[in-house]
Amino acid sequence: MSRKIDEYRKVGVGAWAAKALYDETVTALLLNNFTDLRQFIDVFPEICKDYGGTAAALKLEKAAKLLEYHQQHGMAYKYLQLAENICKKPLAPSCLDLRLIQNTYTPDDLIVYRVESICEFLGCHNQELEAVLEREINSDCPPKDWHLQVSSIYSRSYVEWFTPFAINHLYKYLPQRADIYPAACLQVVDWSTEVWRCWRRLKNRPTLIDPGIFRPAQFFVWHIIHDSVHIWQMQAYGEEWSNTLSPEDFLLLEAQAMCVERKALELMLKDELQIPSWYPSNYKAVTLRLLIGLLEREIRLHLDLSIHWHGQSIDEWLIFMSKLTGISSNYFLGFTGELLGMPGFAAAYTVVTDAFISFEDDYRKQILVERKLPLIFTTNLFPYLSNSEISKTVIFHPCLF
Repeated sequence: MSRKIDEYRKVGVGAWAAKALYDETVTALLLNNFTDLRQFIDVFPEICKDYGGTAAALKLEKAAKLLEYHQQHGMAYKYLQLAENICKKPLAPSCLDLRLIQNTYTPDDLIVYRVESICEFLGCHNQELEAVLEREINSDCPPKDWHLQVSSIYSRSYVEWFTPFAINHLYKYLPQRADIYPAACLQVVDWSTEVWRCWRRLKNRPTLIDPGIFRPAQFFVWHIIHDSVHIWQMQAYGEEWSNTLSPEDFLLLEAQAMCVERKALELMLKDELQIPSWYPSNYKAVTLRLLIGLLEREIRLHLDLSIHWHGQSIDEWLIFMSKLTGISSNYFLGFTGELLGMPGFAAAYTVVTDAFISFEDDYRKQILVERKLPLIFTTNLFPYLSNSEISKTVIFHPCLF
């Protein structure tokens, strides 16, 4: 018992702790085993400490809905009590040096450049972008009974497409995988629309959870490219892997996945990487999804600095971002809302990835073996922000891209 509690102590405070409790809830529901989860609930106030905020409370409320759906009413009620207790507490300290990031990056310029590159790829003007995006995305139609096919399609894609891609092009950015490893698995469950997507090691098997509703190109980028990195990581680290992750773990694991997205885009634009001929999508749709993905991460960087550093409200930020990109704010709600309340995390998808790519190969290899980021990325230097800076009225929707 104490070993598991020690694992929970590393997850961070405030919204980080709320995220970890939500993730542990999903794991418990997948395994139908709530022993560890009950322990986490008991020690949550100690782990969360005197931090929280609206976003943290929303994570607990979302987890409570999952428990209610599975008739776990007693635990759901405890979650709602915890959410009420932390709602008005200050945010967790930043996991990255936001002042240094502010002085280093110009996210407005990054976003404008990325929007221009998407327009160039699509052959449209900025004023037409939203309409063209909608048309292109809607043209990527899933086959009949897609939700019944995705598990076998993922398993085949991981073996026949991602594994050769990783061996030939990603050896500098991923940990070395053992000769013998458990096979990858994708599981569609009847409540997975509530968790959108996640990855876990379940019963010693690396597993992706999928709602069965993603369009084929979206599925390819999110699962076959990005989440396959997390499957690879679980296979590489084997018994050392834990589903309970610290903020630093997330930064390192996501930096690797983002490196792979960037590498895939680079090779596809050079026509040096193709999607399988049997896969029910095409080069243009997958490439567009990769470009949109990079835009999303740069928008996250902007969000982090605007809200967690400059103290802008989410409503003001949404208005500004819509003007900057020429795209409706509805497109930004899903992939930004999940990262509120954890200063530095949204920026990390760009900043830590840039640093990870820039490291010397030997140094990067050492980091992959030790699974530790340099101290410069994990030093907390900033005053805590009040949750009053986060609008309580915003409703978080799934990403519409």
